[in-house]
Amino acid sequence: MRVDPNNSSKVVAGTKKGVFVSYNGGTDWTGPCTTNGFNTQRQDITGLELSNMGGGVTRIIAAVGVRGFATAVQYDLGSNGANGLYSASMPSSGCPTFTSIASNANGFVYGNAITGSPYTTGAAMNAGSGTAYASPTTGDQLGRIDIAVAPSNPNVIYAQVQSIAPNTGGCGGAAGCQLGVWATNNGGSSWTFMEGSQGPALDNDPCGFDYPQNWYDQGLAVDPNNPDRVFIDTYDVWFGTRTGNTLTDLTCGYNGTSGHVVHVDQHALAFVPGSSSILLIGSDGGAFSTSNADIAGTGTPTFVNMDTGLNTIEFYSGDISGHFATAPNTSAAGGAQDNAPSVAGWTGSPNGPVQWQMTVGGD
Repeated sequence: MRVDPNNSSKVVAGTKKGVFVSYNGGTDWTGPCTTNGFNTQRQDITGLELSNMGGGVTRIIAAVGVRGFATAVQYDLGSNGANGLYSASMPSSGCPTFTSIASNANGFVYGNAITGSPYTTGAAMNAGSGTAYASPTTGDQLGRIDIAVAPSNPNVIYAQVQSIAPNTGGCGGAAGCQLGVWATNNGGSSWTFMEGSQGPALDNDPCGFDYPQNWYDQGLAVDPNNPDRVFIDTYDVWFGTRTGNTLTDLTCGYNGTSGHVVHVDQHALAFVPGSSSILLIGSDGGAFSTSNADIAGTGTPTFVNMDTGLNTIEFYSGDISGHFATAPNTSAAGGAQDNAPSVAGWTGSPNGPVQWQMTVGGD
């Protein structure tokens, strides 16, 4: 959901059926409003940004993508022909009128070919073509799309895209890895592929690699004071520049220099408004932050875990030891989503002090 920066009564919500717009602070809603005319294709809004363009004009950028692959529950996840980027101005009422701003013609094509990728240099991505993916050369090649607009320049927009076609290399031939990141500095009139953002290029980082979970964990945040500096998340947090040619893994959750401070599987990035230094991260492990994100590119920011006092663990199952209420030494165990099993042991009885301990790692 996003609030109109020019009028807080106007709110836009992205859903799996398109966008809904409220003109009275959420009391009533107009929609679903589609961004395109491809009615047989899914209309999932996976990215949404509202920007003040001056003169009272609010621009809406909506990314249509899909999170995941077809299943018995969501059988039409393969209907991705509408996937792409769309722009509109906020109207005074009714549905916004969107136009496509990503196409083969304006540069939304693949970058340089790289070992491990199924694409040739300049391969067509067919964004917003209306034709669903059929092969690496046929149909819309875009999976999940996340977007970020530079706070200091709304004409600078980044789009991170998940691959539908399998990548080899670190991804092991699986689908769902990173396709790449595109950038524009003119509001989407033309796009440039960020070299080094190809999924298999991530394998070149000393502690990073391509990973088949961009359908699950993906996102971006732009330095509030420098539109050319962008932070990108997959299972880790990466740093790059709009005109650079490499991404650098900053958090190294599996085997790196962060000392395993930052949990893997990143879902949210946000700067404190106006600060280039304070960056907040949301992941499967809770909340993390750094107060020196501005050194990225010349050094590795220092991250801290902010989970103290926060109940961020989701337990799937658990059990207690026998004769729990009366035994002199009792225990309980629980299995947590992506945060291992933990065991609680009591001294004396369930009324006594308890010590929680994590055992082995894993999901």
